[in-house]
Amino acid sequence: MPVLYHIARSYDLSGNPVLANRYYDQVINLSEENFRVSKAANYRKLIIKYYQEDYESVLEETDNSTDPYMITLRGYIFLQELDWISARQAFLSVG
Repeated sequence: MPVLYHIARSYDLSGNPVLANRYYDQVINLSEENFRVSKAANYRKLIIKYYQEDYESVLEETDNSTDPYMITLRGYIFLQELDWISARQAFLSVG
């Protein structure tokens, strides 16, 4: 599994989100949901969507999440959209 993650990460860093997502999907499908590599792959997929400015999709996938990483990502999206109150609430709920 870690090998597939590193391949995906390499594609991610080289600016090829299509292949990166393909390998991240393989990591997610082949490992247990709570396995660290699976969680990391899921985080990276969300980051790719964030960089592609697919904010609506990221907000839908992270809705009602208690994961601090996901909540922080939501906060950054709210900042990007100039929704100061929601951003502040997101960042305060992490701490």
